[in-house]
Amino acid sequence: MKNIYALIISFVLPANLVFANEFVKYNTDNIKFSNTSIPYLVDHPNKAAMNTFNNELKSVLSRLRCRAPGKIKDKTFWETYTGIGVVTEKLISIKIRSNYNCDNLKTVINEDTSITFDFDTRRTLSLSDLFFKKEDTMKLFRSYLYESLTSKSCKEKLNFYIESENLFRDHLSYYLAPKHLVLQMKIPYGLKNCVSDHILIPFDEIKKSSSYTSTLKPFLK
Repeated sequence: MKNIYALIISFVLPANLVFANEFVKYNTDNIKFSNTSIPYLVDHPNKAAMNTFNNELKSVLSRLRCRAPGKIKDKTFWETYTGIGVVTEKLISIKIRSNYNCDNLKTVINEDTSITFDFDTRRTLSLSDLFFKKEDTMKLFRSYLYESLTSKSCKEKLNFYIESENLFRDHLSYYLAPKHLVLQMKIPYGLKNCVSDHILIPFDEIKKSSSYTSTLKPFLK
């Protein structure tokens, strides 16, 4: 068996940023992750794409920090936890959630900045890269979003966001899990309690009821 020499990657993390210990390595013979709480890759068949992914992840994490004035800096915090949703030689989906209080007034819980990266194209994928915005797909998404509302009074408050033509682009973040697409609504802080902090759409339902691109086909067998 040949020896595998891992590429060692060193990144400087933002100040005032704590990572929770959720990340679990999914090492295989040809895909390996670093030995930290953050899922940087240290080995992958596509080395150039691997480095692009690591830089993209670094860029996302570097933006997650409080920039509070010095007089309240000791009263603020930002903690981020990461996890691997799915990983293959073609694609990786990373869950990134943050809890923070940067103004000593309100605490934000489960803010989502998750990313899904395509190793062939070397870029981060939006929801529009996974789905055609056809009537059946939008109907499926909206049905799950309405089901996730926490009370009847929330429907009127969130109707503007859920019915938006730019729902995919402006009001949803996502990552892929082994059996689900996991959504979170991007809405004003005051409406966060109106909807579940994660909405699970099973791949079986996606296969049956949506217009999806070839990117999702390996997950919908």
